[in-house]
Amino acid sequence: MPVRVLSKYSSPCVALAALPDKRLTVRVNAAAHTFVVQADLTRLACDVVLVPTDVLLNVTPHWKSLGQPRKPPGWNNLGVRVTSATCDPSHGQSRFVQWVNTGSHPSLADVEWLIEGVRQALDAAGDTVHDKPILNARVRPLVGLPLFGTGAGGYDAVRGEVLDAILTECEAAAGRHGYDVVIACWHRSDYAAFQARRLGCGTDSPALPDRLMTEARRLGDLARTGQLALFLGAGISQPAGLPSWAELIQRLAEDSPSYANRSEELQQIPAIDAARLLEKDLGKQFRVSLRRELSRPLHAVGHALLASLRTAEAITTNFDALYEQACAATFDDRPRKLPWQKAEPGQAWLLKMHGERRPRAPGDQPG
Repeated sequence: MPVRVLSKYSSPCVALAALPDKRLTVRVNAAAHTFVVQADLTRLACDVVLVPTDVLLNVTPHWKSLGQPRKPPGWNNLGVRVTSATCDPSHGQSRFVQWVNTGSHPSLADVEWLIEGVRQALDAAGDTVHDKPILNARVRPLVGLPLFGTGAGGYDAVRGEVLDAILTECEAAAGRHGYDVVIACWHRSDYAAFQARRLGCGTDSPALPDRLMTEARRLGDLARTGQLALFLGAGISQPAGLPSWAELIQRLAEDSPSYANRSEELQQIPAIDAARLLEKDLGKQFRVSLRRELSRPLHAVGHALLASLRTAEAITTNFDALYEQACAATFDDRPRKLPWQKAEPGQAWLLKMHGERRPRAPGDQPG
């Protein structure tokens, strides 16, 4: 079976596609966009996370790590339904959390009531990110939300109607406020339903030229038929707050006795060679410094988008484990990590070309 490679996105505004004959690089001025992924929203690097609660401020166990909502003035089912933004207490990375009253007794309300709360929340998120620094080297702020109302909210019986309405509201809010939105689906069926609706609408990205749109469709067809492999570089992890290769070498050099004042010399050679020189110079401190620079508890939307494809084969030059973290929400069994684990028939695998920041787990063996 031929293997096709999907190249990384080096930044939110540069798309790289692997064409049959050559690599095509196209710079696009992308409009605000609504992404749909299968992911755990509590593990996603966003500027603002919108989280469900009810008029009594009840919080289900899954969301408790994000804190406890505080009642704002005017809080009720027919008035204020969004809390003020608070800093996420569960992770070292900066992100804001806002709680949304999406109810727990659907018999008392209809879908429009639910969507009015979502609309309020999306507008409140726009106020939160306004004039604030954009996090994690993104071009636009990112607002994340779950599929409101379909869990404890109780709107499961009208799931399709809720799904359509939330997608419409997110796309409209992205246009109003100029931020990106990511809808994080917990269930694979919801993710598939979103994608089917978008495919049925036949809408193309206005930011992509025709040739690149054609290539995107080709890669999508390959992914659906199991003929796509991923190749991930450092750019995929920068929107999670990780440094580029050049930045990583510079930061590691600051800890080095021999290269603290010579980091420019290291930038003149391939990054992996520079890393090996620093590893030799730093000794045991190299792993400590590497762990400090590459430890992030939240993965980027790009990791979630690629993990949502559930491709059987992936290759990465990255030391971090953010793609693997995103895979935890999409795969029944996490991909095998090569070369430390053996590839097994029928099971997805990830080849880490340059190793990883953590030591091998007990029992891992070269494949």
